Amino acid sequence: MSASAAKRVREGRLKVHRGRGGFREDLGFYVRSTWEANFARSLKFQGIQFEYEPTSFTLSNGKTYTPDFRVGEVFYEIKGYLTDTAKSKLELFRIEYPDVIVQIIGPVEYNELYITYANLTNWETT
Repeated sequence: MSASAAKRVREGRLKVHRGRGGFREDLGFYVRSTWEANFARSLKFQGIQFEYEPTSFTLSNGKTYTPDFRVGEVFYEIKGYLTDTAKSKLELFRIEYPDVIVQIIGPVEYNELYITYANLTNWETT
């Protein structure tokens, strides 16, 4: 489990996610979904250093936003779909933290990763 998730558990703020969360032996850590696990596998295969949920940002509405991954100075958010709530949170984050770069990995980007890495890694399918 990431440090951010552990903190949310301690504070009683851990929310149930619809993804297939769990510890992945090949990665050595907990992720919230198969998409996150597969994104991590693609980075690992490429030899790219990354951190999973390393930072939570506090927003002016009292909520926090925790991007899924950080690679260097760029954060990545893995989203199969964007709910209205997620869109609002991301918009507020971008207003309040304009110097922080967040890239969304949506269905199009994820499919590109699948084409490239599914046969090269321990890729999970849903």
